[in-house]
Amino acid sequence: MSKNLRHFFKVFVSKETGDKVTVTGGGTTQSPAPGSQPASQPALQSITIAPASATLAAGGQQQFTAQAVYADGSKKDVTTTIDWLVNDLAVLSMDDKGLATAATVAGTAKEVAAEVTAMDAETGVSSPPAKVTVTAGDPKQRPKQAPALQGIAIEPGKTFLVFDQKQQLTATGWYSDDSSR
Repeated sequence: MSKNLRHFFKVFVSKETGDKVTVTGGGTTQSPAPGSQPASQPALQSITIAPASATLAAGGQQQFTAQAVYADGSKKDVTTTIDWLVNDLAVLSMDDKGLATAATVAGTAKEVAAEVTAMDAETGVSSPPAKVTVTAGDPKQRPKQAPALQGIAIEPGKTFLVFDQKQQLTATGWYSDDSSR
């Protein structure tokens, strides 16, 4: 293998437990050939991402942008060349162009949160995280939850039957939305 090649990988780490969540193959970058002089470029000082926070309904999307700030004060849009990292892939996914897509909110949670960070793999410089809140969506657009059965009444209440005798019984269910059937 050539000494001019560098390999990088993205490692996602859970902030809560510190457990490694997933490793995705990054890629290979080509370093300048020995003896050649790379183009002079000011050192990368910081990366900022916008927006700094976002709220998305389940399945919603948000475009993030990343801007690199260099030692000479110059700035450059690096949205499509930066590595995008998400701390909770169960909440939010991110493509390589900065487009975030919210996952479905599971269980009874009304909202969950994730953080998005942009990082330069070569220098290790990363942005402060942007907080993304994913909501369960508009309650009017969610399917209604079926009312819970609260009780059953059987009529007639007292019945005495002799062998081979038949009696029609009626059962009525009472539900949490004050309906009965």
